[in-house]
Amino acid sequence: MTTIEITAKTPEEAIEIALKELDADRGEVEIDVVSRGKSGILGLGGEPARVRVTVLEKPPDVVKVTAEV
Repeated sequence: MTTIEITAKTPEEAIEIALKELDADRGEVEIDVVSRGKSGILGLGGEPARVRVTVLEKPPDVVKVTAEV
């Protein structure tokens, strides 16, 4: 499984960056918001949002074969 951790101003922005970097859709990943971040006063003391995004393993394709006798 591939996992990346991204920081940005907001969790939503971090998720979008991660999805683009992984070339994946939301249904193909597990998203964990590590920190929602916080805005500082006059830009001081702020903290970016941090998310961890993991690409889920796809189940193998199942092919049904029917034999006629």
